[in-house]
Amino acid sequence: MSKLFNILPLLLSPVINETEFEDIECPPGDFESQEPPLESELYLRQILLLIQMLESLWQDR
Repeated sequence: MSKLFNILPLLLSPVINETEFEDIECPPGDFESQEPPLESELYLRQILLLIQMLESLWQDR
């Protein structure tokens, strides 16, 4: 039990301090993607095909 009390302050201390937190640079969130949009008809057809294939593979389970 005494080992837990020795570790407890380490568990409760912050991982980084406020100065280190302010130094972290976040990447921009506006990356351009070459992928088709998720709402496209092609994407919908691909998802439906995947579901049909999985259902046929799993029908005996």
